[in-house]
Amino acid sequence: MKKNYVTLICLIVLIFSAFTGRANSDEQSKVNELIEVSTAYRFSDIHKSLTTIDEALAIAQKIDYKQGIARCYLKKGQYLSNAGELKESGENLQKAADLFKSIDKRSEYAVCLKELADYKRATGDPEKAEDLIKQSSAIAAELQDNQLLAECQIASGIIDMNTGEMADATAHFLSALKTAEAIKNDEIIMNSCRELGNINSLEENIPRSNEYFERALAISNKIGNKLGVADAYCNIGANYLTIGNLDEAIANISKSMDLSRQLNYKPTLALDLLNMGYCLTYQNKYPEAEVKLSEAENVFTELGDKHGQSEVLNAKGYLAAKSRNLDEAEKNYIASATVAKAIKANDQLKASYDGLAYIFEQKKNYEGAYHFQKLSKEISNQIFNTSNARAVTKLQLNYDFEKVKEQQRREQDLKDKVTASDRKRERWFNYFLVVVGLMAAIIAALTYMAYRNSRRAKELLVEKNILITKEKETAERLLSDIIPAEIETRIKASGISGTENFATVMFIDFDDFTSVEQQFNPIELMDELDLVFKGMDDVCKKFRLETLKTLSDGYLCIGGLANSRDCTPEDVVNAAIKIQLYMDEIKMRHMKEGKAFFQMRIGIHTGQIAGGIVGVRTIAADIWGETVQAASAIEKMAEAGEIRISDATFQLVKNKFETIYTGQSKVASKEMKVYQITNFKAEYSRLSVTESVTELIIKLEN
Repeated sequence: MKKNYVTLICLIVLIFSAFTGRANSDEQSKVNELIEVSTAYRFSDIHKSLTTIDEALAIAQKIDYKQGIARCYLKKGQYLSNAGELKESGENLQKAADLFKSIDKRSEYAVCLKELADYKRATGDPEKAEDLIKQSSAIAAELQDNQLLAECQIASGIIDMNTGEMADATAHFLSALKTAEAIKNDEIIMNSCRELGNINSLEENIPRSNEYFERALAISNKIGNKLGVADAYCNIGANYLTIGNLDEAIANISKSMDLSRQLNYKPTLALDLLNMGYCLTYQNKYPEAEVKLSEAENVFTELGDKHGQSEVLNAKGYLAAKSRNLDEAEKNYIASATVAKAIKANDQLKASYDGLAYIFEQKKNYEGAYHFQKLSKEISNQIFNTSNARAVTKLQLNYDFEKVKEQQRREQDLKDKVTASDRKRERWFNYFLVVVGLMAAIIAALTYMAYRNSRRAKELLVEKNILITKEKETAERLLSDIIPAEIETRIKASGISGTENFATVMFIDFDDFTSVEQQFNPIELMDELDLVFKGMDDVCKKFRLETLKTLSDGYLCIGGLANSRDCTPEDVVNAAIKIQLYMDEIKMRHMKEGKAFFQMRIGIHTGQIAGGIVGVRTIAADIWGETVQAASAIEKMAEAGEIRISDATFQLVKNKFETIYTGQSKVASKEMKVYQITNFKAEYSRLSVTESVTELIIKLEN
């Protein structure tokens, strides 16, 4: 009897266990279904994704479904990151990583490490981010997870880009793009194109940058990724802002801002507010600009995005400088530099130094201006040097060339298949002829058929050859976009030239160059000339002048061309004054050291010019006409350290500068009045210095 009770109890336990197991299995399926539903909404409705994943997490915790709990934490961390809740995002990602590690789910653990790396980078810890990416990449390589490897490449590239390693960043992004195209992953292709667009934007290759952003936009629309659409419009708008097309910039930034607000996508919303602040500043709408920048600063602070905070502080510094509040501008640039140095954001640190150099220059503190200009130059040489730009361009050209070669290989495979098919048909035709020879009774009919078939085969072969030739020409046209020799041939054939209605020409020459150069040894002379010309290049770039020629001891530049509409005659004269001040700084330093120094004569004239592309082997832009001759002749009238301008230029800038009439001279076959620039008007020079250069340098270094 007792034995029967034991059997009954065991049976009941087995039935209950089976029922409970089936119930748990159903609950696990429901958790996984809810996770998939939340994923479907991640790019269109963040709130829906978060509420759905919280429901899945509650069920998973109720049945102690550890893998499901970990997946929920991972997804929630990703969604919170998109929503800009970085702190809570990091907490959920860390919980997911710990759980996946405890249950030995290495693939999911590697994904968590990569997501945590993005979190660390966004919150200003690039060293920890880089370490996490290395760990994630190692696991992905071991598991042969190409998708995760590509995502790690993008994450590494973003870190390199933020620290100024542009060539390394480009290599990472191109590697990710190649992998994504191979596995046909649209989302990673989109992300790779977005970051390659950012690289080219930083390198000032705006056309190539927009190509990548437009491709990212097309893919985002294709897969319904509204966050990607917002990012693309934001980036395209920023590019138009860079080249000064405010109408297109505002149109694209507004689209991105509306979509970001709708999605509560705070990272992109913050950038949109920042860019809109710049647009309003350029339009001299200072109160509206300050509102946008303050809103952007609040969002970046809420996100904990220190790089964004540094960007906003630089923008506020620029706004204050434009509204002539120099002390406020100085304060913002210092704050931005402090944040940028802490997170090694070299791009923003350079912008801060440029701003401080300008502020100190406006305050007539030329020693301070020179110091910060030097610091900016050091960072610029590290990030935006010529070799770096060439490396970025070379990597992209190699990638494009490899794609062309792959296309040619496929075309060749197709041609080989066609040829093999033709040979096979030819063999069968020969067999047929042998059979025909044996069939004497119908030899005439078969001979006629053979002739007709042969003619048709030849026609097909001609058609195929024409098709192959066209395909070859198409491939060669693709290659011509890469090979410089083809570009030279096109320029040589087209004879590119044009005429500008008016422009302001500045001609600069050394005073008594021959006697002064003999006081330098050859190496010192090259260093001195390099210092002088680089200084003039920086000034011309700042005032948006186009440098056309650097002769042995002369320098020709121009303002007001079609591609430099923002450069006015006033800007050209300002640039001339800055160059003479720069030469005075060098002169004072050399006099203290007992060394020789150069002095400049500058002549400026405004009038009609002709210009274009000249040369075949060596291609260069040049201008000519009486305006150029006049500028050169006026320069020769000036004494050392002087700036002289023609009457035409004088009429355009007389309200901004103090001048002395030096008489009427015959210039370029015409009599014209010549004036000497003496200084700024008094209202432009009443500025005071609130903080010494030494104190400011110590503050930034600490």
